[in-house]
This record gives sequence, structure tokens and C-alpha cells, in this order.
Amino acid sequence: MYVSSIIHREICVPPSKLDWETPHECHVVEALQELEGECVNSSQYIAKLENIISINNAVVQRGSGDVVSDTKIEARMFMPVPQEIVEATVTSATNMGFFARAGRLNIYVPPHYVSGFEASDDAFFCRATGEVIKERSNVFVQIMKFNMQKENDLMAVGRHIYPHM
Repeated sequence: MYVSSIIHREICVPPSKLDWETPHECHVVEALQELEGECVNSSQYIAKLENIISINNAVVQRGSGDVVSDTKIEARMFMPVPQEIVEATVTSATNMGFFARAGRLNIYVPPHYVSGFEASDDAFFCRATGEVIKERSNVFVQIMKFNMQKENDLMAVGRHIYPHM
């Protein structure tokens, strides 16, 4: 599920990236682009930055020379929920299941969640639909459960859904 959210961030621009002829706002926008894809908490991440609402006073920090400014951003957040159906791209397929990716969400689909499957070394064949699931295939997956594996990496277990459902 995608939700719109307001985020407050302290943006730090190191002196090596500063060009004193360019307005500070341009440097902040460049630094904000690096936030896309960052996990905000254990269940959502920033999918797209929509709008910069405000950039407050910039302060030069002593010692490092970094320019720090408090920024308010409107962002589109991706927050997967159990039972949600997402379109994903298969990243690998083996006889032990396949992995797919929807944005930053990695989804593992075990073979018992693919109805009537036949597996080979690099693909699945779904007898019910005649669909071949292999690397770079687009599939519909229903999220069964998910959690955050490590920083900036969401992992889920899913179930293969037929395209006509």
C-alpha cells in the first residue's frame, strides 16, 4: 500500500559537495534524492519524494564544515501489508522456490505456495495456467508475512497469484 506522509529530516551537506555559486536549496534537493529507498521504520520505506515543503535555516557545523538544515518533505511511502497483492519481478528461481522484488521489498515464494508447479534448475512451470516463472518474469504475489531483515532491507514470504484473479 502506498501512503502519503510528511517527514522531517536534518539534511547534512558536506563541504566537498558545496558550490558557493549554487543556492543552498539545490544542494539540499540533491541530498534528498539519496533518501529515496531508505527504510523509515520496520515496515515502510520512502518510494518517491513528492514535494519539499520547507527548508529551514542552514547552520555550518564547527569542525566538519557541514551545512545542516532542517527540512520538511512530503513523500510517497510504500508500506506492505499482509494479504496485499503486489506486482513483482522475479530475481531468481530454483527448485526451492523463487525470489521476487517489488521496490525494495524482497519476496520469497516457496514451492508449496505455487499451485501445481513443476520445478527445474532455473524456472517454475505452473500447470494450472501454463505460466513459466523464471528470472525477470513479472508475477503477482500475495504477501503472507514480512519483516525487516537488516537496515534498509524488507523481506516477505508470499504466495503466487494467477494474473486473472
